[in-house]
Amino acid sequence: MDTVADVKAEACKLYRSVRAKEIDASEAGKLAYLLQIIAKLAETSELEAKIIALEAEE
Repeated sequence: MDTVADVKAEACKLYRSVRAKEIDASEAGKLAYLLQIIAKLAETSELEAKIIALEAEE
């Protein structure tokens, strides 16, 4: 999962798994928390890459 879109797709899978009762909601909550962390890291990484690119143009 390298992008926020990747994390979103994984969160949707997790949601569907809970709805289908394939995974316990409390376990899903823990995994969702980890997905939030991964999403923030992906977002920060994307912003960092954009800043580096902009600075290289100067």
